[in-house]
Amino acid sequence: MAHETGRVNRSIDSCDLCVVGAGMAGLAAAHDAAGRGAKVIVLEATRRPGGRARTVRPAWAGGAAVECGPEFVDANHALLRDACERAGVTLAPVGGELYSFRDGVLAPSATHPANDPADARLATAYWQRMSALASGIADPDRPNDHPDAAGLDARPISALFDDVAAEVDASSASRMQLGRFIQGVLGAEPENVSALFVVQQAALDSGGRSVRVVEGLGAVAAHLGASLPAASELRLGARVERVRATEPDGPIEVHTTTGEIVRAGAVVLAVPLRALATLDVDPVLPQVWRDAAASLRYGSLVKATIAAPGVTVPGWAVASDLPTALAWQPGIGLVTTYTGASRADRLAARSAHDVVAQAAADVAQLTGRHIAPVGGTWRWTPSSRRGGCYVVFGPGQVGAYWDPLREVSGRIALAGEHCGPFTGYVEGAMQAGVRAARRLIG
Repeated sequence: MAHETGRVNRSIDSCDLCVVGAGMAGLAAAHDAAGRGAKVIVLEATRRPGGRARTVRPAWAGGAAVECGPEFVDANHALLRDACERAGVTLAPVGGELYSFRDGVLAPSATHPANDPADARLATAYWQRMSALASGIADPDRPNDHPDAAGLDARPISALFDDVAAEVDASSASRMQLGRFIQGVLGAEPENVSALFVVQQAALDSGGRSVRVVEGLGAVAAHLGASLPAASELRLGARVERVRATEPDGPIEVHTTTGEIVRAGAVVLAVPLRALATLDVDPVLPQVWRDAAASLRYGSLVKATIAAPGVTVPGWAVASDLPTALAWQPGIGLVTTYTGASRADRLAARSAHDVVAQAAADVAQLTGRHIAPVGGTWRWTPSSRRGGCYVVFGPGQVGAYWDPLREVSGRIALAGEHCGPFTGYVEGAMQAGVRAARRLIG
């Protein structure tokens, strides 16, 4: 059951578990606990569930679903795939070869004429090194168990790039392309990313076989929000301002800005780290959680989707040296561009109209077709309200924060993509939500 709170609501309610935040982590926590018989109240500050999983249907897209945030569902995203099945949505395979557009030439990446033997040797050597390192992680949720965890965590991934590039005498252009891989995937510069974090991500690689939700991930979130058991509820427009544990064994009081008080046996804080830092919690949250909220960076990402009738993007996507970096086709008549790291920061400094115009110009270069600058753009940067797209662990931060973020403090646990093995993915958020619920509600 889901509903919006009134402007002023002085009600006091009790539950077994209060979940703060109705993103995919909070929704997963609520369903897991409610499915095991707990009464759950979910408090969401905005007017919709889903968090960063947001789908719109603009007129310029002909009413088709356009993803503002996360988009792909991988083969090993078990919790998200189960939610999609329960929501009854349609999954469309994402297949084909990755193409490359460099120096004005479009070709399959493996046969790009700009590649020389040293470039090919670099790519092969890097992935061989990464595969060998990833084999040291038996459990992707425990990267600190890697035999060389401290050494890898102390180094940025850029240092590993340099090591491999020196071994095969790679060109500077090839080395730059390897750096752009991290920029695009994580939204961060390679020198700001822990090598151990990248190794942990590599240990989760499913080998592709991704799908998209035709109706949009927002439809999955809406179903999760509307399908909670009758004893539990989702309250929209309920912004939490205080969390109080007044007695050691008493209920935890969660106060909203509209005057509601929820007295809960336990609480899941399923909010981004930036929001966590603004909550008034008594007793105060563990220092290591607060340090993580202040120190962990979020990547930068700018997405743009444009109306492109009659245009076909080759393969599943084209990675380019153009300002908008990566382009793929989410549906007939639409093209999405995706830009990360410093290139995203430069785009985000421009107006929305300019970003859409740049996307249209870049896709026109890729396809040889004129495209009008009609579409929309969404920015996930450090200056945005959420602080960026998803968490990136920098050098030394996996050792400092990975395990503590997954621990329970009294009867409070964290949840979100920053706490799940699939960091940066909806699956990671849902995994963290389920884990938090099971640790708090036996």
